[in-house]
Amino acid sequence: MANACGIFRTEEQAVYTDELAEQFAKEAGVPPRPQETRSEIDDRGAFIRQPNAFIQPFGEGVNDLKAEANRYAIYWAHGCHWSNRPVIVRDILGLTDVIGDVATSHSGQSNIYGHGFADQKDFRDPICGAHFLSEFYKNANPEFTGRATTPTFVDVKEKKAVNNDYHRLTNYIEVQFRKFQPVDAPDLYPVKYRREIDEFNDWLFPTVNNGHYRMAFCQSWEAYDEAYQDFFDSVEKLDQRLAENRFLFGDYITDSDVRLYVTLVRWETSYYHRTDEKENHGI
Repeated sequence: MANACGIFRTEEQAVYTDELAEQFAKEAGVPPRPQETRSEIDDRGAFIRQPNAFIQPFGEGVNDLKAEANRYAIYWAHGCHWSNRPVIVRDILGLTDVIGDVATSHSGQSNIYGHGFADQKDFRDPICGAHFLSEFYKNANPEFTGRATTPTFVDVKEKKAVNNDYHRLTNYIEVQFRKFQPVDAPDLYPVKYRREIDEFNDWLFPTVNNGHYRMAFCQSWEAYDEAYQDFFDSVEKLDQRLAENRFLFGDYITDSDVRLYVTLVRWETSYYHRTDEKENHGI
């Protein structure tokens, strides 16, 4: 079984049973993962993604998170294009020795509790020892009842989630972690294009980045048709833009290129087939 971020159970992982997951969840005090096709659907049957739970920015303000080496780790899923983004940016910028990472997998055979660590020894996160990503959310906010999502920046010293704002995480890595980057690291978020990149990313998110999720998870034909039109109209505009440019903002890769690339890969490898199945068999 797979969830929205493509966490698949394989035969090698089958030893992690639902019974074990239930035992670990009881010990950790975490509930089952809410299902987006039930809890994030509006009256029209459209998929409305839950708000990000932890949006405290990285910056220089009194209450801002501070960039530190070896203080944070990105918890991500291989099949989740949202969480591929900060990992790719971190790697491009030469920060693998500064920001750690842990790839999640399923929890139990049916993944009832969401992101777990089935590929790790004793089914525990190798950095903090958690059985579930949701434990970091509980540590940060005991009242949290939504989905624990990837990517999540975890403070590995305090063992708590500090930011899961996928829309801004790459920008924080690009700007606030600049002092840790090699001198020859590329500038993915150049000041001269920052306003245009932000405006472009704000357009890209609902129509393309989130577009195929809107198609895959919606529960009505009205919502599906709306998402379908938004997605393919936007892809056509992107085709026209890239017909004249190697990258979205000219000759050099930027933050926006990473966001578009991972979405298109995820569309081609997974969601294209899921939305095609929805068309062929009905919602």
